[in-house]
Amino acid sequence: MRTLAFLLCMFAPMPALALSCARPSVEQAYSNAAKSEAIFTVLKGTLTFDEGRLPQPDMKTQKSPQRTVIPARFKGHSLSKAGFVTAFDRPVDLVVRCAVVWCGGGKSGENLVAFVEKTETGYALEVGPCGGRAFEASAKNVSRAKQCMTSGNCSR
Repeated sequence: MRTLAFLLCMFAPMPALALSCARPSVEQAYSNAAKSEAIFTVLKGTLTFDEGRLPQPDMKTQKSPQRTVIPARFKGHSLSKAGFVTAFDRPVDLVVRCAVVWCGGGKSGENLVAFVEKTETGYALEVGPCGGRAFEASAKNVSRAKQCMTSGNCSR
């Protein structure tokens, strides 16, 4: 019986297998950005984009694009030691990554705390199937980002 169960699991279609990952926290994102050689700006505000351009995995072939870049706009404020006080209203590339049939995503107009990378061509916000660099702009997440900036203490 165990052999039959094992064989059924081995030959089950891929969608039956679930992606297992832990969503990063604001503290992890802040620490990763601080350690990176890339330049990041922490923003609070809304990201608007055409949701119809989000990648749609092909369940029959079990494929999806590895990377999709969607033009977007972020309107809000950037973080400094004084808090989220400097106005920010600029184009941002929303970089959506996929793993097999699982892709990052989001909703246009969501209020976010986002770790946006400054690139040679502008700004980029990356999201993947296990989260990314964008978080709900809850009071807790906003407070955590401010604490990381002002105290340098980024532990939960």
